[in-house]
Amino acid sequence: SLLEPSMVEKARSIIDLARLSGKNLILPVDVICSENIDEAPLPSPVNIREIPDNLMGLDIGPRSIKKFNEILDSALTVIWNGPMGVFEKNSFSSGTRIIADNLVRIVEKHATVVAGGGDTSSALKYFNIMEKLTHVSTGGGASLELMSGKSLKAIERLEV
Repeated sequence: SLLEPSMVEKARSIIDLARLSGKNLILPVDVICSENIDEAPLPSPVNIREIPDNLMGLDIGPRSIKKFNEILDSALTVIWNGPMGVFEKNSFSSGTRIIADNLVRIVEKHATVVAGGGDTSSALKYFNIMEKLTHVSTGGGASLELMSGKSLKAIERLEV
């Protein structure tokens, strides 16, 4: 799987900040792997900490899907940025599709679900459920920055 060495320290600091703040940071526990995106997946999911060097994690596994959906079922507000896997390939689309379907169900129960990012909106369009969420934006990174309290240059220029 792709690893950006320059982001390892940033990831560690986010994990540490969550721990120090007493916040739960929920990460995948298993993944669907393959040698490459055009090959069939392995018959069984792989533990997230045991992905061999010759394989790629291309979708979240069934334990991760179950874990995420259990948490989402009790959510009143969800901010979603980024698909769960390579949704464009049927073999690696289950995680994104199942999570998206569950988000539609919780919207029907009056939760607010905001999805952001070009890949996320493409996945929702691919699964024909974009209109079923509360709000979908192609501006994932910008949306997250705005929600985190940062100022956006485009908005600053519009302010009078």
